[in-house]
Amino acid sequence: MKTENKWGKLARRTATLAIVACVGFALTGCGDDDGDGEGTTSSIIGTWECIEMVTPEGTTTLPSGEYFWTLTFTDDGTMTWEENLEGGEYFKESSSYSLKGNELHFDNGEYWPVSISGGTIVVEGPSYKFTFQKK
Repeated sequence: MKTENKWGKLARRTATLAIVACVGFALTGCGDDDGDGEGTTSSIIGTWECIEMVTPEGTTTLPSGEYFWTLTFTDDGTMTWEENLEGGEYFKESSSYSLKGNELHFDNGEYWPVSISGGTIVVEGPSYKFTFQKK
């Protein structure tokens, strides 16, 4: 009976050590993945111009006439959204942002699912897709 108890303890200790090692690897091993659509905050810094909008109403290539839409990200954590709507209506707003994996989070609690690849950002939701190109 004592022999079975020793083997049981050894098995539990080995399993515990394996779990601790796996958790440690999982927490530290994935911090700097490249190429799967995730970006770093430094990769988003700059001005980005929307070049295509896909909505249920159709696809629009931008800039179109007087209409344009840009996003400017700064290294101090500020994003400025600037848009010139058809008919001359102008819109500009700033917000704090943070990039967490594949999500761009804003200070109002909203977030956008994003994919960053080289000079392109794609914001895609259930019924829209916006493609931005770095200026």
